[in-house]
Amino acid sequence: MMRDYSLYAESQRCLNMRMREGEEEILAWLKEHPELLEELGKLKAVAQSGKARMNRLDEAEGEVIRQVEALGNGILAQWAGAKARQGAEEALCQEKTRRHGKKNS
Repeated sequence: MMRDYSLYAESQRCLNMRMREGEEEILAWLKEHPELLEELGKLKAVAQSGKARMNRLDEAEGEVIRQVEALGNGILAQWAGAKARQGAEEALCQEKTRRHGKKNS
């Protein structure tokens, strides 16, 4: 019985360590993209306080939808920028390969 508990405790420790590593990666990513962190902060504010100006569920729902859309737009903008950089780097590599491969006549 004690052995089962120690295996359980060890597996929980490993799981918690992996979760912390994932949290650290997310926090580092958010620090690199403060605009997304700001959008998340707005979403958190809606969830925590309900904002005094929102007295009805449909008002809160609308605000949450706007915040999630803004967050999604920011994430997609980051993705598009990364893809554009990747494409530019690949094109540059291909151009260098073509120039290097040409024969001098």
